[in-house]
Amino acid sequence: MKFKVKAFVAGTSALAVVLLGASFFYHRQWDIQAVLLWMGLCLLGELFWIKAPSGDSIQSLGATTKLASILVLDPWTALLVIYSSTVVGNFAFRQALWYRAIYNGSQLMLAGAGAAAVFYLLGGRPLTELLELSPEFRTASLIATVADQKFLLAFFPAGVAYILINNSCMALLMSAMSGRRVWILWQENCLYSEEIQSSLTLVLLTPLLVLLYGAFGVVGLILLFVCLALVHQANRRFLAVTKAQDDLIRSERMGAMGEMAQEIGKSLVNFLTSLKAGAGRLYQLASRTDSDHIVRGAEIIEVNVGHMSALVEGLAAFSHKETQTVPTDLNELLRRTIEFVKPQNRFDQIHFKFTPDPILPKVNVDPGQMQQVFINLLSNAADAMAELEKPVKKIFAETHYDPNGQRIRISVADNGPGIPEKNLARVFEPHFTTKVSGHGFGLSTVFRIASNHRGTVSAHNLPGLGAQFILDLPNA
Repeated sequence: MKFKVKAFVAGTSALAVVLLGASFFYHRQWDIQAVLLWMGLCLLGELFWIKAPSGDSIQSLGATTKLASILVLDPWTALLVIYSSTVVGNFAFRQALWYRAIYNGSQLMLAGAGAAAVFYLLGGRPLTELLELSPEFRTASLIATVADQKFLLAFFPAGVAYILINNSCMALLMSAMSGRRVWILWQENCLYSEEIQSSLTLVLLTPLLVLLYGAFGVVGLILLFVCLALVHQANRRFLAVTKAQDDLIRSERMGAMGEMAQEIGKSLVNFLTSLKAGAGRLYQLASRTDSDHIVRGAEIIEVNVGHMSALVEGLAAFSHKETQTVPTDLNELLRRTIEFVKPQNRFDQIHFKFTPDPILPKVNVDPGQMQQVFINLLSNAADAMAELEKPVKKIFAETHYDPNGQRIRISVADNGPGIPEKNLARVFEPHFTTKVSGHGFGLSTVFRIASNHRGTVSAHNLPGLGAQFILDLPNA
């Protein structure tokens, strides 16, 4: 873990501990029943995740229950509920490492503290007294309060503050981990329609949750969560069907392209063999007769045969379907691949920085195909920097293991010019290339091999650097 990451995590956790200590100091008498009830609600909210079809927008109903605890409980009790429920939820539902669970609890506690501060500074007051009224007066009083303009002017800014602080902490942590600018990470992860819509929805659900709790007690909350569970399941089924359709279409398209590439490759091999032999004989004859025209013609034939041979190699790699997996040390395989490509001319004057994850387990992959992926990604990075006049050209290779998600990530980046934004969505298409002598099957082969291993590959631009390709594989 980088020093910046450690410092940020430690600072955030320390600030949360100070707030936690203050809550015990200023509020020594706790309503244990209320604490346990809202801890349970917040834990239940963590089971309801909302995802956009893109897979990028991720929120949980825990944000709604945590905001509701600020409205219903006094602020110190609410902060204790937010922190403890988040830490327990991370252990129980995500099997998070202890320091990650503590940090997540600290981050959301700070967001809750900011929301509570805004709510009280704008004149908001907890609804505890109203909930203690008799049933015939409680519902009418709650509706009148929630509909009051003063309450709304305090609550909505508080909800926005909660989302802003939470997302800002997330962006700062990601910036410390990746070195990218905070604002860029904010734009990528928070400022798009699905994320904004889900965040606003979670804020707007808070008054409804409070009203149902006030009017019907625990029964009202059960009704709300049952309805949300049905919507949640429908959302998951929709996303599963959408992903299956996309995967099927992509698989059929790539399969058809692979079969076509295989047939074309077989035919081209025969023609190339004859052409290469003829060009060699012509070149020998021309060198004896000192005819410049014949020599030049032979050179043209030889160069173009070389290009066609590269195309055939690309077609052969692209059309390869069979995957024979064995337990493989990807750290060692990537290290050997780097040592293998270093002596090649295209990697002259390029410095490599390899950062292996020491806890990376062996994973079942086809080592031959995976080495082909590494070679293609490293070659692509070298070609991107070929025309640059930078004093130092660098390729960064890194492996990372996520034990919670059981995912393995391999990153290959460079300090070249990056990928034009208009080409980012097309770099994995077969036969798409911006190189004069490229055949356009290098990255599409990477995509096909990643799919064969039930993984994904994506392309990004790094601010201040060049392009980054991330291969994500399951640990299975």
